[in-house]
Amino acid sequence: MKNFAKNNPHSMGAWSSDSKTHVSTMTSNDFRSNEKSVTLSEATDVKIEFIEKNGKCTVLKESTPLLKGEIIDALQKSNHDGIILNAGGYTHTSVAIKDCIKAIKTSVVEVHISNITAREEFRHTSLISPVVEGCIFGFGLKSYDLAIKFFESKN
Repeated sequence: MKNFAKNNPHSMGAWSSDSKTHVSTMTSNDFRSNEKSVTLSEATDVKIEFIEKNGKCTVLKESTPLLKGEIIDALQKSNHDGIILNAGGYTHTSVAIKDCIKAIKTSVVEVHISNITAREEFRHTSLISPVVEGCIFGFGLKSYDLAIKFFESKN
């Protein structure tokens, strides 16, 4: 999947500062690699590292704060016309995210880079799909383009 993304860069172009759109995404657990999703009971700071096959470690970001309930806070505080959400592994497990989406007035489109129905059986069920306006998955990074086009068409 990562090779596909490298070979097929997105076509959205420059992001205008006066754009009314905002893309929030979880970048882990949607690439079928060694990335892991964890649930934190408390807020913490983490270091982001890239470890090459030869063992060489490159620090990408020395310190990144992770907040307890961060996705839910972001959804509840959104003042945008629409939300494009890639909840990664939480798609299949988080009743809290489902309940939050159901409670907010902002339109949400669920996006996944991979085809979740072609993956492991437990990934076939999305808890958030029943409460979002629409779902787009399986088109690689083009999934985000399609979601943006959907919101543009509503205006």
